[in-house]
Amino acid sequence: MLLYSLCYPLMWLATLVQYNYYRVLVKFKRRPSLLLKVRIKPETHYIRLCRALRLADLWLLERCSLHLAARYLLHLFETTRYISYKQMDHEYLAGFRQETVCFQHQNVYVFRWVPPPAGAPAKTVLLVHGWEGRGIMFRPLCEALKAQGYGVVMPDLLAHGLSEGKRVSNYELASLLIRLGQRYGPFCAVVGHSSGGLVCSLALAQGLAAERLVLLASPDNFGKMIDRFLAGASVSASLAAPMKAIYAQRFGFHPDQVGEALYRMLDCPALICHDWQDVRVHPEVADEIHRAFARSDVFYTRGLGHLGILRSPQVHQRILSFLSDAGVGTERQIPPLIQHSIMPDDADPPRYGPIPVASKRA
Repeated sequence: MLLYSLCYPLMWLATLVQYNYYRVLVKFKRRPSLLLKVRIKPETHYIRLCRALRLADLWLLERCSLHLAARYLLHLFETTRYISYKQMDHEYLAGFRQETVCFQHQNVYVFRWVPPPAGAPAKTVLLVHGWEGRGIMFRPLCEALKAQGYGVVMPDLLAHGLSEGKRVSNYELASLLIRLGQRYGPFCAVVGHSSGGLVCSLALAQGLAAERLVLLASPDNFGKMIDRFLAGASVSASLAAPMKAIYAQRFGFHPDQVGEALYRMLDCPALICHDWQDVRVHPEVADEIHRAFARSDVFYTRGLGHLGILRSPQVHQRILSFLSDAGVGTERQIPPLIQHSIMPDDADPPRYGPIPVASKRA
């Protein structure tokens, strides 16, 4: 039992007392009633204390075993925060077909837009949000695609949004995309925002059937994401190697290879969009990704930031032009560059695998 787990019940009781104190203040009109709508949790109300306890746990584990400390960090790295939907979001999504896909014994919500029947079958685009994102973030782009007659598949990834789960790895998300491709594909394009772009690329390398790839503000390397996570948490960089080794053992593909080396193996046309004022993912990353792809275009914007790029009509128009360009690619079933088996629903994710190491296609 770690310090954080031991202290959590006490912190929970303290937040309960705090909330009841707020109720008394509201009852005597010393505070506005809006105060009671704020959900008090130890993770948000005692941020500094929670951080100190986790660092203390990590320090103790590191003294016992680097492997144990790395596993503890992976647990934190893969745990997502729940972000609730607003009422207006639910009203918008009511116009979609809402379905669930069972993946690893957990339900994943998928929102689909199927255009009215026409002469030719409608082409479908898969929209993949980033870490701690939600499908609703693609609402502006979704409207642009619907106006041009495209079908849309917009999931809340596992452990995100309305979908079940609290913890997931990017490797498992790639397996989820392949499952969605088997059910709703093939896709004329997959669009990934932020880390969703890396997940899309990994899924394509493992056999996801799609004609084109669009990366919006995507990082260039999964291994570097782990390095930045450790730096942001003020944790020793020496734990990066054992963390990556655990991933390599579990999934057979090293995090440092999920990046430029992976892009070089993909032969599908790619469009890379990035904003010069993106403070989360440096804009120079887009040029590095562009050089790694065999066939790609890069499109820069200014003043939008990391999330604003999702709402830009200029970006939407560039994506639509890329999708409608008949000279870019042909729809085909791409054989997997990485031999891949989707995890069965009854698999134990930490023990499943390994997958053979990737190799370039002859």
